[in-house]
Amino acid sequence: MKVFAFICLFFFKASGLFGSVTDSLNTDITNKFLILPFGFYTNETSVGLGLFSQYRFDESSKLFGNTVYTFENQFMFFSIVELNSEKSALYNTFKIKDYYSDFYGFGNDSEPDESVKYRYFQIDNYLEAGKKVLRGAVISAAVNNFYHMPEDKKELFGYSGTDGGHFANGIGLSLKYSDVTDDFYRDGISLRSSFLAYPEFLGTWEYFSVFDNEAGFYRSFKESSVSSLISARFSFGEVHPEKLSVAGGSKILRGYPDSRFIDKNMTAVQAQYDFRIYKSVALGLFIGAGDVFEKFSDLALDKIKTGYGAGIIYEFRKLIIRVEAATSPEKNFEIIITGNRAF
Repeated sequence: MKVFAFICLFFFKASGLFGSVTDSLNTDITNKFLILPFGFYTNETSVGLGLFSQYRFDESSKLFGNTVYTFENQFMFFSIVELNSEKSALYNTFKIKDYYSDFYGFGNDSEPDESVKYRYFQIDNYLEAGKKVLRGAVISAAVNNFYHMPEDKKELFGYSGTDGGHFANGIGLSLKYSDVTDDFYRDGISLRSSFLAYPEFLGTWEYFSVFDNEAGFYRSFKESSVSSLISARFSFGEVHPEKLSVAGGSKILRGYPDSRFIDKNMTAVQAQYDFRIYKSVALGLFIGAGDVFEKFSDLALDKIKTGYGAGIIYEFRKLIIRVEAATSPEKNFEIIITGNRAF
């Protein structure tokens, strides 16, 4: 994939005044609100324009937004809300996409040259609201509201009929524990586990459930750090195609296209080494391995997928700008531009 990417920097303070840029990656926030426009070009999307924005209520609560529009008439909006008090916590992600995507088939043995391009419209809302029960631990009720409508190629995903898309509404529980520091070079442990059921009486086409787990480990060394993430996701029942487990994209198995591999379950492990190269800029080196599968018997060492790459990480007033180049044995070249960490 031939890609040219560029970032235009423009930082806006809520008071209308610009603050000074610091030389340290670990600073107190002086500006609560900032905006970062960016642009990119790929063969698939043509010219794209985007906007990162962030508002920090305090050190532990923030609102992050990311908007993208391409000259191929594609649109994406993504937001994250994190609110924390002494006794309670709220976490929300909201996504709207009117975009193109490539479908490579189901299973861990799909071929890269057999992809089919299709367009879809999607709304996905995930909310956790809960109580802090121990130091660093939160138990939450979780809700997911989801709508997906392929504009073409519906038969690929088993959609019945020809009208509209499908809803999936899930309810469940989430458990989180984290003592990870808020510094750029982080220390600590982060654990997350959630179970959501999508019953038919909530409008889901057929009952299914999803059990999702992550464990992150972080250790700093002066002005560098080593981070690792173990991920395991399992789904049961007649799972909605867009709620299956995936590998590939900007988080799991970087170096493969988004949703390169799709199946009911997924396991993956990845590691990253970040070190400061100049003032507020760090270089990150990463590698990941994992696979998707329907049954555990489908897993085999000769089928394990690997992805690896490097990127620049820039922190400005607690907003993380990540620009990475990643590849894999399939020899794809993926560019990732985002306003948050991989993990």
